[in-house]
Amino acid sequence: MVSDAAAEGRVLEIRIEAGGVCKLSWRALEGELQPLGGSATCLGLQPQAPLASPRLVFALGEATRRRLPSSGRVHIGARSPLTGGYTEGAVGGGLAWALLGLFGEDEPVVALCIDAAPGLDAGEFVLELEPADTGAGGIAAKLVKVPDLPGNLAQRLVASSLVEKRGWQTAAIAAGPGARRGVPYGILVTGDDVAVTTGRGGLGTVLARLGLAAVVVKAPELGTRAEAPIPAALARATKASPRLGERARGGTLELFVAFAARGDLWSRNRQVRLGSDEAASLTRDASAAEVAHHGCRGCPTPCGLVFERPGGGRGGARFGATYALGPNLGFAGEGAFDAALQLLAACDHEGLDAREAGACLALLARATELGLQPDAALPQVEFGSLLSMLAAIEQLPAMGSLALAERLGLLGESFDSGGQSARPEADLASTLGQVIATAGNDPMRSFPFLVTRPSGASESDGCVELPDGTRIEARALDPREAAGKGQLVAWHEDLAAALDTVGFCSFSTAGLLVDGALALDTLVDWIAPAAIERGAGAGRRFVAMGAKLVMARRALEIQWRGALKVPAWAQEALAQPGMLDGYLAARGEAAPDLDLGARKPRPAPASISVASEAAAQPQARGDVTVLATGALGEALGDGGVCVQLDLPATCRTVLEALVKERPAAAALVFDADARLLPSVWRAGQPVGEDVLVLAGEKLELLLVIGGG
Repeated sequence: MVSDAAAEGRVLEIRIEAGGVCKLSWRALEGELQPLGGSATCLGLQPQAPLASPRLVFALGEATRRRLPSSGRVHIGARSPLTGGYTEGAVGGGLAWALLGLFGEDEPVVALCIDAAPGLDAGEFVLELEPADTGAGGIAAKLVKVPDLPGNLAQRLVASSLVEKRGWQTAAIAAGPGARRGVPYGILVTGDDVAVTTGRGGLGTVLARLGLAAVVVKAPELGTRAEAPIPAALARATKASPRLGERARGGTLELFVAFAARGDLWSRNRQVRLGSDEAASLTRDASAAEVAHHGCRGCPTPCGLVFERPGGGRGGARFGATYALGPNLGFAGEGAFDAALQLLAACDHEGLDAREAGACLALLARATELGLQPDAALPQVEFGSLLSMLAAIEQLPAMGSLALAERLGLLGESFDSGGQSARPEADLASTLGQVIATAGNDPMRSFPFLVTRPSGASESDGCVELPDGTRIEARALDPREAAGKGQLVAWHEDLAAALDTVGFCSFSTAGLLVDGALALDTLVDWIAPAAIERGAGAGRRFVAMGAKLVMARRALEIQWRGALKVPAWAQEALAQPGMLDGYLAARGEAAPDLDLGARKPRPAPASISVASEAAAQPQARGDVTVLATGALGEALGDGGVCVQLDLPATCRTVLEALVKERPAAAALVFDADARLLPSVWRAGQPVGEDVLVLAGEKLELLLVIGGG
């Protein structure tokens, strides 16, 4: 799997002491995981037993060190103050390049590990790092008292340092006031022009508990690199993916339409289902409010949308946060997106994870709706009341949504995974992925993206091949079918872990693989560390490297938190054959007995093969409406296309008739090998190519990447 030529590397260890003293030392990276980079280095530097005080690790991957497209990120890991388990985040922006300038690009792997003496005041200091003639390995560090700066502390610190040295760059990452007052889901916020956040498991709170409000890195600017064959080819392949084009266009907000088409868009703490009209209203409002795009430096398809923030400044908004602070809090129709933006700005100002804060607000509003009398110390909020929710954000208690649900007596209406808020979905792969995810349930770590694509012509003997050649049941690619899901989720988890090791973007990988823009072996040849042997089978070896990291994460989780606990909301789904038992079988573990109580097992989903009642109908001329959004929607025209043909007909036949009527849509419906590109949905159910379509029905085509 991994050659003996493991990369060498060093870690800079910084110890924060009382009184503004910090001690620096270098040591070599050791063992199997530490020298691999990125996520593997973050995990490998964690202790087996929890420390008396926190430890925060920053690490760069091989693709980041080589400055490949879609890899401008830093991985950050620690023990989560929210869950007690291991948590990790990856942040884009300028921090990766500043760390490269600080450490030097010739280092194969470099990490920064920060520990602290117990008893420091939360967020007392700013840690400044810069090259120096004296100090540990040419790097100097100093602690300064936190300045009294309003707004985003990291941005203010960068702004105050920009003119210090010509040809230098400054980057910063900071915790917000919420983390410094002990909220366990404080995030980290960067000092870029458009702030980027990470660490929904409480990484900002970890930084504050280290006695730090921010880390500032000052370093020489990186020189420009001559255009090389691999980065250029990688950029071309990335731009060739229709799904990545849609992600760049929609900035993850395209998922509102996708969730509505799948019957999975909800409001009021999942009490009310929303439809396509509400989703379309949100995306229209977002499009009207957008002022710019941004992304990781050097990314060919930047996927961040920028909006003017209430009270000044600019910021981003992604689907997960917008959903948690918008529709799920009872905001719908005109003004819903603006309400979500205002709440997101308030969360960012406090430095709080928007999804966890949204889950807490939804529970408080649900308590009000049910007439419960919560603790007097808890804020009072109402669904759809922007003023009450804005006021509540600064008063949210120092506990996560699971603990709050217990305090309110609403455990039956709380949705968590391992103590962190989760998003129930009808997609069984996503449900399983969130529950078993290691290092936190961030979407691309827990969403198996291949379920967005039909099995296509590659199916044989009831199986399909995954991109590394692994064979799996074809039914696993149906998002409502339990069969094969455990194996599919395990494979995706391994791939995501390997990508996190090198620092390459999971969004980009999903688009490249699902759209057939690049083979996995080729991608791995371009992005993997030297420890992975190139050539045929490189993809399989890369995924196996990720599996080693996943198993190490699972072992650490057991060490820190005990055995996996399946939350009540997911037990029925995970009890189906092929789900949790299939996942644990792929990991070589025995499945636990799930206590379903009085729950009845959910019946297996209906087959999506040719419907017998449709097959019995004689053919007659009829119409089928086909809808889409984004570039495909523009090619079809406003209101979609009403395709006329002899019906019933297979879904593929309908789409072939569609592209004859709208030739401009052909390249977004079928690829060069005539394989279907979008997933197709009808009345909230997935539709395979061979399914018969009846007259008067409506098909929705989705070109999306999961996660966001």
